[in-house]
Amino acid sequence: MPAFGTIVYIIEIVASAASYFCNGCLLYCVLKNWKPGLKRLNMILIQNIILDCTYAIFPVFTGVWMAIINGKLYIISTGLVKYTNYNIAGYAYCMYCSVLSLCMYAFPMQFYLRYKTLCRSDEVSSWFHGALWACLLCSCFGTCVCLGFAYNFGDNLHVYDVHAANVISTFVVIDENTPFAVGDTITICYLPHN
Repeated sequence: MPAFGTIVYIIEIVASAASYFCNGCLLYCVLKNWKPGLKRLNMILIQNIILDCTYAIFPVFTGVWMAIINGKLYIISTGLVKYTNYNIAGYAYCMYCSVLSLCMYAFPMQFYLRYKTLCRSDEVSSWFHGALWACLLCSCFGTCVCLGFAYNFGDNLHVYDVHAANVISTFVVIDENTPFAVGDTITICYLPHN
């Protein structure tokens, strides 16, 4: 069933294309109906569109497939980065995780800004808005750097771990040039003693 990984990748491409289409329609509506009184809300929508479009490119670019085997997390890159070297593929995965964390961190900020704009009718200063974004971007850059240290990158899983290569190849087509990243998983179990 190695075609399963290909099917998942095709679904990710279709979802990314749908995201670009929907965000393009939303951007058109925002720009067409731009009113000075809704400037802050329009800016929030444009920020969401930019975040969404940035995030939508990574599934196509990286094509990540994950598996946990014998306490290790294996990340196989089957997207466009498959045709680069394994370091670029590994750091592309780290950037993917960083952009995902940026999207998650940005949502509370967007809700706060909507609350300030709609419910309190307060003007949010551009400096405060910029400071929030600076904090978010710094934390996401830190996530990318830390993930770069946490994983080992390689390009021939059959040489690195034969068992893992055999398990993963039942779901994804891999060869000697398929880039991968490996990291240890930490399992904490608490078993009460009598």
